[in-house]
Amino acid sequence: MACSFCPVCGTRLFHKMLGQSQFLSIKPGTLNDTRLLEPAGHIWTKSKQPWVHIAATSLQYTDNPANFEELLSVWSATHA
Repeated sequence: MACSFCPVCGTRLFHKMLGQSQFLSIKPGTLNDTRLLEPAGHIWTKSKQPWVHIAATSLQYTDNPANFEELLSVWSATHA
């Protein structure tokens, strides 16, 4: 995994898996304005906090998905 951190506070800004150059995981909490962000799906839901509620109609995975095609398809459809 390759990561980039804020040089001032040390917060991880983003990471990407080595060998998967088409994906970059940006940490939304590091952005100034997140009002336009809407998740295409949710991964690693088995470790979510009990107070986090995800709509039953949302795409969700308890772990990493076997492949990201479905997730990318949903994201592409909403961000065209």
